[in-house]
Amino acid sequence: MPKSSVPIKEYRRLRQVAFGDVAIPAIERSIGRTVFFQYMGEMCGKELKQLREDALPLYNQLLNLGVKRCDGLTVSIPEVVIRTGPMASELVFVENWKQLARTAETIEVAAKLSKSIEVWTSTHHVTAEWFRDEVLRHLCVWNSNPNAGWSYVDVHGDASIPGEIYRAGPLLAEFVSLPVIRPFNPFMEHQSEHFASVKAVYELYYKGMLDHLANLGVSKAKRKRSRKVDAWGHVGWFIHYQIKGLTADRVAGTLSGQRLEAGAVYKAVAEFARLIGLNLRPRGRRWSKTNRPKR
Repeated sequence: MPKSSVPIKEYRRLRQVAFGDVAIPAIERSIGRTVFFQYMGEMCGKELKQLREDALPLYNQLLNLGVKRCDGLTVSIPEVVIRTGPMASELVFVENWKQLARTAETIEVAAKLSKSIEVWTSTHHVTAEWFRDEVLRHLCVWNSNPNAGWSYVDVHGDASIPGEIYRAGPLLAEFVSLPVIRPFNPFMEHQSEHFASVKAVYELYYKGMLDHLANLGVSKAKRKRSRKVDAWGHVGWFIHYQIKGLTADRVAGTLSGQRLEAGAVYKAVAEFARLIGLNLRPRGRRWSKTNRPKR
């Protein structure tokens, strides 16, 4: 099976943030976010439960506005009419954070839902628009399937992995045709000799392709550091630091599984934050109930 077809649940077995020898930023980002959400599903049960309790009833109320508009037909995404002028209105499908923000300007329950999501994401330092899009998508899924879990799906405008691979195709256009291999002649050579000649041809083919991509700015995939237990263990560090509010010293001392310097932990979580597109919370600041955003 091609690695591009690796099931999402198997991403954590990858030893690099890529499927092959080279890395495309959108694919690196999508892999990182997928693993991040897997860890969140395992580590953030309390936080996700609070999100459901606070935001899901409001989402259902907003959804019911669309049900009324559609004369009782089943809808999965809120469809509401907002006023855009004294005599003008517009139908809005509330399927992402921007559309919810627009709707919140004129519809009270949308404003309450927007505030609920804003408070939860601000409290846990995950305020990026793409993450809030994901929160809204999960509310949609949970509303129809209360037993659904927490997983990443690209719905915020970034390219999907298959789409990125397809769009990268033209970069390899001149390498579509495989090298011509001369036939094996057992009367004139040994198998090992023929195999060596084939290997040499393909090594030149691989080198030419990778050099070509390097000249176009495509970088080689970086191998992850070898960890005995989990190659993605730093994602757990990131969640403890970013979402649960522990300091880098605390993560290094008690949660890393090994004695590490706080600076090494901070560097790892900062790199992961950049990879997935989240702003890292201020270093050394541990939030508490007294300094969380007010509801």
